Amino acid sequence: MNFAGGRALAAAADPLVPLPLGEVLHRTGATFTVIVAAAVRTAAARGLTEEERFSHRALASYRLAGRIAELNGLRIVLSGELPRRPSVLVANHLGYWDPVLLSALVPMAAIAKSELASWPLLGWCGHALGTLYVQRGNVHHSALVLRQALRRLVAGVHVLNFPEGTTTDGTGLLSFRRGIFGIAARAGVPVVPVALRLSPKDAAWLGGERFFPHYRRHWRRGGYVEASIRFGRPLQARDFATAEACASEARAQLAVLLGRPFA
Repeated sequence: MNFAGGRALAAAADPLVPLPLGEVLHRTGATFTVIVAAAVRTAAARGLTEEERFSHRALASYRLAGRIAELNGLRIVLSGELPRRPSVLVANHLGYWDPVLLSALVPMAAIAKSELASWPLLGWCGHALGTLYVQRGNVHHSALVLRQALRRLVAGVHVLNFPEGTTTDGTGLLSFRRGIFGIAARAGVPVVPVALRLSPKDAAWLGGERFFPHYRRHWRRGGYVEASIRFGRPLQARDFATAEACASEARAQLAVLLGRPFA
């Protein structure tokens, strides 16, 4: 089914036929326009409490993600139950489509690598819409971001984390970083494993590839991505003796959801 947060997505184009240049320019321009417009509107909100601000940003990202999915031919095949209470969503990481796809299903704050914050204009837009940027390898900064995530969970907002810490091609699962699992326990919220698969396979964006060549390839094959998204069973973080134990169980469940016996 075509689904994004209860909204039907526009039918995707034939994935074997490149879109006309005029259509590509229209959709690309519209994508960047709606991102900037949503960020400006969200940043301009005044008189909100911290809790209201967090919720306002999450809802703005949710609405925006649905529109980005429509413009870019993203189809979602969904299975499992969407979380109904504030949760930490932990997913395998395939590329820049992941937070768009998941934000189109559930209002949330996403944790992203700090390199994205330096992207011209788009970095600021992400910040305005509630993205938490973390400096990988910087323990102090990671602790600060985890505290920011805790505040959002306490305020009732879902938090999305990619505990592998980097993107992969989907053929394996890397080790999970434990920090977010300890935060889930402190907040008293469940951890929900989420398995992502993208078709075609080259929709995955590995860290060494530049964004624009990859995005251009998306349009050359018709502007089409089908995402299979499976939500797993919520894990009660406080039921585990340690954050490592919770991370290990979440990784094992995610491997099952992906259908691969990852070691």
